[in-house]
Amino acid sequence: MGKFHELKEMIKRWKDDPMMLKELRKTVAERARLNELSDEEAEVLFDIIDKFLGQKGEGERKEKATATEEPKCEECGIECIRKKEMEALTGQDEKSLFAKIIRSRLYKTGIVEAVDWEENVADWIEACREAGGVVMFRTRYAGKRFEDPEHPGRYLVLGICYSPEKPCPSTWFKNVPEEDVERLEMD
Repeated sequence: MGKFHELKEMIKRWKDDPMMLKELRKTVAERARLNELSDEEAEVLFDIIDKFLGQKGEGERKEKATATEEPKCEECGIECIRKKEMEALTGQDEKSLFAKIIRSRLYKTGIVEAVDWEENVADWIEACREAGGVVMFRTRYAGKRFEDPEHPGRYLVLGICYSPEKPCPSTWFKNVPEEDVERLEMD
């Protein structure tokens, strides 16, 4: 499957997620800039994204293509500009796209249901070990500490229990003292 068709499928897959569609719009614009997509292909993809977003283009849009009178693609039913398939998106490109989306959502302020560190961490570790699990704590993502959205300057820690026998849920801990965060990062 070529890049054009692969991007089109990704757009269809994420049609109900406006944030993902906006990221895909950026990807299409970048691919067109690098000449990996023709102007006509980029225009068709922008039209599909706009249809799902329910709006007109936002600046990246190319001038309206006039060469859209080609036969419809058997694969997807949408008019294709190029007959020849382009090479597929590399795995790294797709990982990069999803990493951008994860980061964009991670840095948005939201409600995190977390339990108090000092009151609950010992019980949680014990429950994980009783389930035959291995305890791990995450203090960072993409090099940045998890900051408590409700209390800027304070940090969250994600407790993860890897249990092969019975599941023990991961838990967010709040009010973690700075010294404990630093100790966890050293381990």
